[in-house]
Amino acid sequence: MLSASQRSYVLERAYLPEQLVHYYTALSQAEPFLIRDCLCYVRNGWINLIAYPLSLRLEGFRPEEVLQAAVERFKPKRIAVISPARVEVEPIAVLERGSDFYYLLELEELSLSKKLRSGIRSAKRRLSVEEGELSQEHLALVEEFLERGVEARVRELFLRLPAYASLREPLLLEARRGEELVGFSIFDFSSRFAFYMFNFISRRSYVPGASDLLLYSGIQHALAKGLRRMNLGLGINPGVARFKEKWGAERWLRHELLIYDPELESVAASYRRMGI
Repeated sequence: MLSASQRSYVLERAYLPEQLVHYYTALSQAEPFLIRDCLCYVRNGWINLIAYPLSLRLEGFRPEEVLQAAVERFKPKRIAVISPARVEVEPIAVLERGSDFYYLLELEELSLSKKLRSGIRSAKRRLSVEEGELSQEHLALVEEFLERGVEARVRELFLRLPAYASLREPLLLEARRGEELVGFSIFDFSSRFAFYMFNFISRRSYVPGASDLLLYSGIQHALAKGLRRMNLGLGINPGVARFKEKWGAERWLRHELLIYDPELESVAASYRRMGI
């Protein structure tokens, strides 16, 4: 586990959402550890390795070395690793792979298009944005989102959202039309970067520009706190990526996901050595 000084060290240097220990432990219920300047979360024989150095020095960085150190220390049954470069393991041991990019928005260089500015003004005339606290009303929007279909493990994480939202670090901004909640976003300003963590918009009570207005409001809060860069998270799909790109966010760090079975890898490696 992390000592108090290690937690402070991590929080001061976090540049990815997964490096926000309070966030990741709330949703995963895993125990955090430091492995060669990278975070590793351990729970029930699973390792979730965030193979990005907190120093942000990626030149010459080898995620395979961090992964090997984590395997030797914890001897896990399953491993999920995200890293800035593809990690190769025995093909038979691979359970899942994925590739994406984190999007970075430079807040001081923010230049909004005429269309985006117009959309924000229009939404502002119809909606009010205030700080709020997660309630059943907000969770109904989360459930509406989940009804569209997500993977089981993602659904499980989203259902633990109250554990994160109840902490002091996240900021929940809600957009309302009168008394009606039409959407909310959660931001985190606890580190050197601002983080755009979640956004939920009602399809049943949809108001054009609600997501843009919420993000704009979050940016103003970040600037007021002296933060100059915002990690908007992953592209996820073309629609989400387009939303982030229209704000001027750029692809920043690669996000290579690997989930694999280390026992299968060990068996396959043994067979290979025997020439089978």
